[in-house]
Amino acid sequence: MIQDIKKAVRKHWEEQFVQPLEPLKLLLKVFREGGYAVETTFDFVDERGRKTTHSFKTLIQPDMDIVDFIPNIPKYFRNAAWMTLCDEHRTIHLQKIKEFERTIFGQEVLLDKLMDGSLIIINITPFIKVITDFSPETALFSTGTVVASVIFRKYGKSKMISLTTKNAMRIFKAVNKIRSFFKKKKTK
Repeated sequence: MIQDIKKAVRKHWEEQFVQPLEPLKLLLKVFREGGYAVETTFDFVDERGRKTTHSFKTLIQPDMDIVDFIPNIPKYFRNAAWMTLCDEHRTIHLQKIKEFERTIFGQEVLLDKLMDGSLIIINITPFIKVITDFSPETALFSTGTVVASVIFRKYGKSKMISLTTKNAMRIFKAVNKIRSFFKKKKTK
């Protein structure tokens, strides 16, 4: 019984306080290290038994510029086995980029919680002032603060969060560049 309670408390702690900080940790890592690299390597053994190593690499810089490095496809595009292996690892690489993208978009949860906390503090302060020193002016100010907070939560908060995560949309460029490159190769 106590173990179940401990597990439930730990799970709640993780969901409410640890997970929302993961995107922030990742962003700090991007800035501290000068970028974030997503790399997917694979080995290919040709019909003569020669082994070569190839990789997809996407470098995401702090300003969300994206640099892609892809294997030397023109050298091997006539080899069906290599192209199949390359396509499988391209899919894996795109999944890794999407995971990074999901983590970055997780910052919305953190921003949402920070804004809610700020709004609570902003609303409590005038409310306490009304209780301790009631006057029509403080009551009007408290009511105005609550109304402004409600309007902000209804219309402004989502726009503000979307603006802060807008740069994360540049990650889609990496995915689209890789996809478009392979679509061009498949049509030839």
